Amino acid sequence: MIASHDGELHNAGPRVLPIRLTPVPGEAFDSWLERYAARLQARLVDLVEAIGLAGPTKTHDGHSRPAPNWTVALRPVEIDRIARATRVDVELLGSMTLQRYDGMAVRLDLQRRQVSRYQLWGRGSGSRYCPACLAETGGRWPLTWRLSWSFCCLRHHVLLVDQCPGCRRTTRSTRPQMLRIPEPGRCSAPTLEPGRAVGAFADRCRFELARSDTPSVDAADWCLDAQTFVNRLLDRTDKAAAVSAADGTTLSIAEVFADLKAVAGGVLTVLRGEDLDHLPQAVVEQFGTVGVARGPEGRRVQRPGFMAPRTAARMAFAVSKAVEVVGAPDIDTAAERVGWIIDRMRRRGLAISPTSVTRSWGPSTRVLQAIVLRALDTTLRPSDRLRYRTATPRPEYPQSDSTADGIDARAAKLPQQLWPAWALRLMPASGHHFLTFRRVTSTALLLPGCRRHLSALLALLGQPFPWQTFDHVMRKLGRSGDGDTVLGILSALASRLDDAQVPIDYRRRRRLFGSTELLAESLWKASCARAGVVATEGKRRLAERYLLELLTGSPDSPHPPLGPLTKKTGVPYAAFCISLRPALAELLRVAAEQQLADHGLAEPLVWEPPFDWSDARAWPGPHIDSIQPAELQRLLLDERKPLSQAAAALGTSMDHVRLVLIRHPMGPLQPPQGPLRSQRTVRRANLTPEYIAYRYEQCGWSYQRIAKDLRAHRDLVRQLAALAGVTSRPTGRSLRYHIDPKWLAEQYLVQRRNLVDIAAELGMYPGTVGRIAQRLGLPRRPLMAGSNLLHVGGQRVACAEWIRPAFNRRGALLRVERFLTLIEYPTYKEAAKTLNIPGTTLSSQVLQLERDLGVWLLVRAKGSTGQHPLRLTRTGRRFVREAHKALANLRAAYGS
Repeated sequence: MIASHDGELHNAGPRVLPIRLTPVPGEAFDSWLERYAARLQARLVDLVEAIGLAGPTKTHDGHSRPAPNWTVALRPVEIDRIARATRVDVELLGSMTLQRYDGMAVRLDLQRRQVSRYQLWGRGSGSRYCPACLAETGGRWPLTWRLSWSFCCLRHHVLLVDQCPGCRRTTRSTRPQMLRIPEPGRCSAPTLEPGRAVGAFADRCRFELARSDTPSVDAADWCLDAQTFVNRLLDRTDKAAAVSAADGTTLSIAEVFADLKAVAGGVLTVLRGEDLDHLPQAVVEQFGTVGVARGPEGRRVQRPGFMAPRTAARMAFAVSKAVEVVGAPDIDTAAERVGWIIDRMRRRGLAISPTSVTRSWGPSTRVLQAIVLRALDTTLRPSDRLRYRTATPRPEYPQSDSTADGIDARAAKLPQQLWPAWALRLMPASGHHFLTFRRVTSTALLLPGCRRHLSALLALLGQPFPWQTFDHVMRKLGRSGDGDTVLGILSALASRLDDAQVPIDYRRRRRLFGSTELLAESLWKASCARAGVVATEGKRRLAERYLLELLTGSPDSPHPPLGPLTKKTGVPYAAFCISLRPALAELLRVAAEQQLADHGLAEPLVWEPPFDWSDARAWPGPHIDSIQPAELQRLLLDERKPLSQAAAALGTSMDHVRLVLIRHPMGPLQPPQGPLRSQRTVRRANLTPEYIAYRYEQCGWSYQRIAKDLRAHRDLVRQLAALAGVTSRPTGRSLRYHIDPKWLAEQYLVQRRNLVDIAAELGMYPGTVGRIAQRLGLPRRPLMAGSNLLHVGGQRVACAEWIRPAFNRRGALLRVERFLTLIEYPTYKEAAKTLNIPGTTLSSQVLQLERDLGVWLLVRAKGSTGQHPLRLTRTGRRFVREAHKALANLRAAYGS
């Protein structure tokens, strides 16, 4: 037989061996060769040549070339020769090499017969082993032991052994002893004693591996379950077999192993010593180093998880945690199980973002990416939640190529302002302006699956506001109790728009009608004459904007004379729309349809998606058809109720009523009977000599300040003050405030009110009240302390560490005390009234407290009726308990 330089044979096939040894299913090829040679009492090189394989060869310069690693892969010609010589089935021979798992659990270089160590945690050489299995089988080595994914013996419930106890080297990691008769079950690694022979003639360790000790994992169900999960994947004969994933889709076996490696690598990156406390001591001793290995200069030597773990114990722990995630029944459960890894990464100071987590773990599938996105959902901004679709059952990363993301095509299917009926159902009960909400939500529909900046998306629709306004509205929406519902509906609607054929090209209509005159003066006058309406130039501009909204779905125009709708122009336009006569509305509709015909557009005039495009069960707002036009007509025209009272009688919002009036015109509405009580009436009730005397003398207000507060003339205030016998202060004289010391002491010390609230009640500055309290000798309380609030006399006041940031900023204690007062009331309005401060001030202080802590403390109330009051989150309830303890310790430290 003649061997070429690459180890392949070119002679005729080998003869049939007289003694045969059938391999055991699952046995590795090199294990079978060793047992075969031992059975024949022949050197391994002689058996190799006898079955038609090429053994060690000489290079052209005389150096020895080792035999190929047949356990990695066998060439088809080699399999045929072995089968003819040994009468072993061809398929059985093919299943004895790692090529069986190529593309599943390992990546192979078939040309070099090498295992890639950088993908799927491949082992370049060596094998783990179970001593009990070697003893029972006479030294047979299963092929799966060669995989790094094997770490536990399910038959004997023990960890696999990593090294030979005799020489402390990884078993089967050296070249086979070709010139010796093999000894199955014994270590074949050469000894490294000085002065001894080396190479093929070196002495061997010959330790009996069946006598190795290994820890039992009988009670470690986590280890056994993880190995069972892995073995089920390895037993699959079809590499393309589909495996059910957590999001309801399927993955290939290779993709499952990729996700296992990614999660396990993340586990090893954040692993701590206390995580091993529940493991048996024998397992911990074999675990190895915990944490990131550092070099002499403190630089990281190698990221944990980058290569396959060296010990079976380390591999078992990491894979068991990964199996909990990858094998979870649904994506929400998987997200909960992976959350602790992300939390550990965040505590280490790593920048956590939807892309940084999986990038640090290595290659992963869309399913694992969706799991990570769901785990990050509560920390993302609302705009990012839309980008990554985290409010849907299947979050996903946007496409990196902006030319293929489909956003331009989706923009052509969207009006500049969201369809009114959809905006009505999506808008929360309070906190949003209908016009702004329509603009923002229409732009928000471009975010799912998009990586572009917000400014680019606003330009696609021609929105007349910056991206900061968009971000502000979306954050406000996220803080509302309906944020999750709205974001989920918007994500679902965006997906349906991508798949559906929308009958209107809004981008083309914006281009055709956005900068042209839509209503000529002659047509306007003729239409008004037919409808019996007085034709004015101002109304013509409003009617032209009405036509623009019919044609483009938005009353905003990028060009003068109309321009974008503003607060100044929005009020007369809304009044025009709701008071439009039915005859004139029909004529304007006909004019709009004529505009489409003139441009050759065979499209419907208006269109909106059906509501069944979203499977949401509960919507924040009402359905537009929930109001019967006849009932609304009775309230407005027969009973002459104003819009606000009609909306209250129907249990809906003003925007709902306006939208029904636009869709079902009823003509000009009659003004309500009887005068309406305004805020001026309430303020006039305080315009008395006694009230002015109280403010001027007790609170120290000036006549100008009192007049501004009551919205009255300053001379009238002076006259009423004179009637009360008030002596005016000389100009330039310092103010003298008269506060009852007993009353101030009672409020400050007994009622435990802070100086800011007392000052607000008196209409004075907090600093002034503080100086008066100091002159009266009242003990100081740290109401407005700064970062040293929880340090008294050089000692730290006892406090839960996670709430300490809430006390670090100036005015912290005031915010905490007002928050504890707020939770006793159903709405901000009632709490602010009790505290005698504006509701906006109380709201901003609570938001500052939440920003300092980095968590949400409250679920905001819906509406002002108290049907859905404020309620604490789980973290909020925990904060209340810890805050009371901290305040008690603080008062004790200050002696008050």
